[in-house]
Amino acid sequence: MGVTLPKQGTEWGKLFERGWFTSLTTEPKGLHLMLSPFHENVTDTYLAYIEWALGEAKAGNEGKKREARYS
Repeated sequence: MGVTLPKQGTEWGKLFERGWFTSLTTEPKGLHLMLSPFHENVTDTYLAYIEWALGEAKAGNEGKKREARYS
């Protein structure tokens, strides 16, 4: 598809800066978010933040380094 994505974790860190707490997956690499019907009210806001985070990551604005932790 010709799409170059930023280093995994950059988008996650940018979303974390805005108060969105998601998980990362390793295979395939991506964000993991569990949703319920309640989240329909914030879908547009979340997608706007995803777009912002990807733009920041692609521009090289990685922000504070964060470590993904799993229990």
